[in-house]
Amino acid sequence: MATDANGGTATVTTANATLEALGIADFDVTTDFSLDDIDNAIAAVSEARSEGGAQTNALEYSIDYNSQAAYYTTVAKSNLEDVDIPQAVTEQKKQQALMAYQYIMQKHKQEADQLTVQSLYGA
Repeated sequence: MATDANGGTATVTTANATLEALGIADFDVTTDFSLDDIDNAIAAVSEARSEGGAQTNALEYSIDYNSQAAYYTTVAKSNLEDVDIPQAVTEQKKQQALMAYQYIMQKHKQEADQLTVQSLYGA
């Protein structure tokens, strides 16, 4: 039995394919026998193989689905955490340009203030 994270379970069963379970343990081809016993045993084995195949397919589907879900969850998380490099570079260049502009404007203001002070003192 397998249990998923939500508490759901899947039971994997195997068929009993012994000669006794198939009803042919004491089968003797040297005496009178019925082919119905062989046909019934073949049908039982075919049904057991069919059920086993269905269980295998269901488990493989669940494994594939969970693998894909884990992959896409990882991709989504990675995309959220990744930095958009071109945007980050553009933002950094913008900040550098703004700082340079502020520096130039401060320098012009200081020069203008000096001229104003000099003109007031007649220098």
